Amino acid sequence: MTIDYYIRKIHDIVQTEEYDQYSYILKEYIDYLESLLKKEPENIKAICQLAIMYYEDCRENEDIISLLEDAIRKYENKMSTEELCEILNDLAYIYDKECYEPNKAILLLERAIILGTPFINTYYALSTLYLDVDLNKAQQMVLKILEYAPQNIEYKYQLGYCLLKKKDINQALNLFKQLAGDLDDLNELIEKIHFCYAFALLSLGKKREASIIADDLYMKYRFGNTKVIGVFELMDLYYSLEEYQKVNKMFEDKYRDSNGNEYSLSFFGEEIQVILYTLHTLGFNEKCKVVFESKIQEIKDTIENYETDDIYSKEIIAYFENEMLELKNGYYSIIDFDKRPEISDITKNLKVEPYCYLIDCPRHINNFK
Repeated sequence: MTIDYYIRKIHDIVQTEEYDQYSYILKEYIDYLESLLKKEPENIKAICQLAIMYYEDCRENEDIISLLEDAIRKYENKMSTEELCEILNDLAYIYDKECYEPNKAILLLERAIILGTPFINTYYALSTLYLDVDLNKAQQMVLKILEYAPQNIEYKYQLGYCLLKKKDINQALNLFKQLAGDLDDLNELIEKIHFCYAFALLSLGKKREASIIADDLYMKYRFGNTKVIGVFELMDLYYSLEEYQKVNKMFEDKYRDSNGNEYSLSFFGEEIQVILYTLHTLGFNEKCKVVFESKIQEIKDTIENYETDDIYSKEIIAYFENEMLELKNGYYSIIDFDKRPEISDITKNLKVEPYCYLIDCPRHINNFK
């Protein structure tokens, strides 16, 4: 048995969905790695694989981090550049995805970049993390990835998305136009490309062309053929297009059950403001008032459920009290001053994040290489 054998074995089990075997092979592989490290404590590949398997086995984050950081502390001077970059990459993943410490993850990935990491995973992960802090650096990382894989559609989309966020609309539009395949071949990436293409057209004042794409996406959504473009994304797009009848149609479809009865739906923040303004603009002020009052009551009921003395509940209550205040301010601004709420970022949920950027993760060994 070897590490490569177990990586391939686990990958094959996941691909064939033979999950009854998975827990058995996972334990067997952990035992193998722990035994191997007793004989070869400086085996960096084994250390990284053990960290990944601990992660798969839902071990404590502290144990996984300790395993990787101890290896760096003890053996860094003996590691090859590739080995050190692999540990830094995997350690960044745990801080990013499990500890929710993106800044620490960025520092680790940046160190790997400076060392000259050979892993595309590292560049791709960093490009995504940079989207929230430095768009120029995000673009640099994506361009670096495209040097390795110039025809990869996902990487090209990431570049287009980055250009869109930077307000380089013309460049983004040209790229999305090239990438926009047939909607009949719909998948998550094609959905995102078409949505961003529509938004880029809208940003340049080409409402008619953007509306055609929005309608195509809506029809796919209506028949249950979309995976990432849903009611919120389409309502935001139609709202930005000032097609309020379509916003209202989508709201009514989601706000009523199969018998036509109204029911509560978790519209919060900008989404509820969009609905309120739409109803007001269409002259449905009584309906607007009903939606507003029902949402206020829903928030009050939620707050009552959390009225205890523990710190967590107090934080939740504070959040919903602020939500209620913003809702009231927004509603009266709409009713009294006809103020149109702005959507802060219509594409906020459409960036492509690598599901897993661990090096040689047995579940996803073909993700990047």
